[in-house]
Amino acid sequence: MFDKCLLFNIREVDQKLTKMAEESFRVIDMHPTYGYIIALIGNYNVIKVKIIAERLNLSSSTITRMIDKLVTWGYVQKGSDNSKVAISLTEQGEVILIEVKKCWDEFHAKYQENLDQENINNLQKELKLFNEHIK
Repeated sequence: MFDKCLLFNIREVDQKLTKMAEESFRVIDMHPTYGYIIALIGNYNVIKVKIIAERLNLSSSTITRMIDKLVTWGYVQKGSDNSKVAISLTEQGEVILIEVKKCWDEFHAKYQENLDQENINNLQKELKLFNEHIK
């Protein structure tokens, strides 16, 4: 019964990938979600909370709490841009971004040990298509 249930199959894959990502990020003592936020900010240079929330599919209030923690750790700073909060990396954030990228590279290498790039691309394409159709 469960072997044909998308909910449980996707949840199982999610749990395995999360565990792999957490292992990759253990070296910098950071949860992968924080690493993703740092990488996203580094990619945009300046970004709004709303965009981060949309990319992570989390509420703006959740992202705001996570950003506040990153501010406390010294990795990001908040600035004002037309009455909306603009987030950017600090100098310390730029340094940790290098380590975050290494963690992501290690994580991607781990799951690529068992899947070739074509299968990974096909899976990502199908998941994106599926996600668009179940909204």
